[in-house]
Amino acid sequence: MKKQYAAFGLVLLLLVMSLGSAGADGTIRDLSAANIQTTSAEIAWNCTYKEDQMYTLAYRPTGLERYTTRGTHSLYYHVNYLNPGTTYELVVSTPQGSSASITFQTPEAEPYVKYGYQLLDAGLYKSPAGERNYAAVSSLNSKTLPGEVYDYTFSFMFQFSLTASKADKALDCLLVLRLPNGDVYSVNQMFWYTLKSATSTQYYPFTDLLKDVLHDYGEFPVGEYTLSTYFNGGFAASATITVE
Repeated sequence: MKKQYAAFGLVLLLLVMSLGSAGADGTIRDLSAANIQTTSAEIAWNCTYKEDQMYTLAYRPTGLERYTTRGTHSLYYHVNYLNPGTTYELVVSTPQGSSASITFQTPEAEPYVKYGYQLLDAGLYKSPAGERNYAAVSSLNSKTLPGEVYDYTFSFMFQFSLTASKADKALDCLLVLRLPNGDVYSVNQMFWYTLKSATSTQYYPFTDLLKDVLHDYGEFPVGEYTLSTYFNGGFAASATITVE
């Protein structure tokens, strides 16, 4: 009888140790995407490991190799600066090696219409670094561009009109650079305009995005590049340029 109790106790101990080990390793559960907007989504999950730890989020447009990664100690992350009308793959992982993945799609952006917004012109320009002597650019050379990104500032220019408002206008502007293979890079900035009606010409630098492309790819893939701006999630302007 004592041997039976001993054997049962050993099995129970092994079971407890097994459950404790599984809890320590941590398992990602209930990964979901909610409140999906044109340029953002809310990601949430649970984990069997209850102690504080770093979670890694990695996401990319479906079919691409390059991931954008973010870290958080929370079981929630608000992913920003996404490209509208794009299907994303997202993976959440733990230091112990557990991971879970989902896909979600951002909706297409509706035209931005607040404050009577009217797009008048758009194009790509470059100027010597530190200067505002803008010159229009119709195409780029993939061989010389790696050096030019350090000698020049490349800007997306869009000219538009806004009607009068009761208070100053705060426009959260997202600039998205789309590569020929569908990969996207983005940068965000808040623009402020007075309550008066006005026509504005905005030069939005994207040189740092080009440097990121060069860093990740080691070169500039040839083909058509598209730059698009979004005001508070609504489409504002776009222009394309060919890298030869």
